[in-house]
Amino acid sequence: MTALEEDVQQLEFGLRQVADAIATARPEQLVVVQVEALSYPLTDYQPEAAAAAIAGWAAREFDFTPPDIAVTFDRTDGYTLTWPSPT
Repeated sequence: MTALEEDVQQLEFGLRQVADAIATARPEQLVVVQVEALSYPLTDYQPEAAAAAIAGWAAREFDFTPPDIAVTFDRTDGYTLTWPSPT
């Protein structure tokens, strides 16, 4: 899997985590999200950050509370993001 493919998977994952909130915010509309660019430093980057970033963007764009993502770090595995359980 290339870095780009992994980024796309993470963007999709992040949007799936907030899809219900987006649908609630725009119940009468079909929402299409088009990502035109993804820019990040090549050092210290983990693709999981893309999921959290797009979920945060969606929360701002559609005016809902962003998910409470727990972030932990260890030197072996880097950052770990734990998403809240679906309600």
